[in-house]
Amino acid sequence: MQKETQNLILQLARKLRMVIGYGSINHYSSDNIAQTTWDIGDDQKDETKIHQQFGLKTRAPNGTKCIGICNGNRENIIVISTDNKNALQIKEGESLLYSEESGKVSCHIHLSNDGSLTITAKKANINADKACIRNAKGEELLSLIAECLEKIASSKTFTSMGMQPLTPYANEAILISKKIKSFLEA
Repeated sequence: MQKETQNLILQLARKLRMVIGYGSINHYSSDNIAQTTWDIGDDQKDETKIHQQFGLKTRAPNGTKCIGICNGNRENIIVISTDNKNALQIKEGESLLYSEESGKVSCHIHLSNDGSLTITAKKANINADKACIRNAKGEELLSLIAECLEKIASSKTFTSMGMQPLTPYANEAILISKKIKSFLEA
């Protein structure tokens, strides 16, 4: 009886060890299916499902370490987390989104804990119906330019024909000032 209990405990312990596993991604067969190798007995699975957070789609490089969970049967293992040795270092409270090419970080978006955002890339494309980039200095500069244009447009000079606009393009200066102000209101 004691031998049977020992065997049952050993079988249960092995099954529990197989519920969570550490492994690596070998290669992908589609966006969310990969061949993986797991720590217990170098167990290789050809069709491992890769689960990801909603709104985030990634394809980790081959060789990326991963954590998987299952019901104790490795045929049904699902990758729930990945980690890569090439990730950039960040401080507590910060976030980093990065991509990799040929074993090196090729671009990244860094959200710093001081409130700054750093985007590092070879090329950046923004596709939007409307884009607005604001900062206090930029808004202040646009306000000053609009104000200067209004002052120039309203300035007069004395000529032989009496008071005349300082510049013959006063009406255009007012229109440009209005356009600048519309950017500030957007």
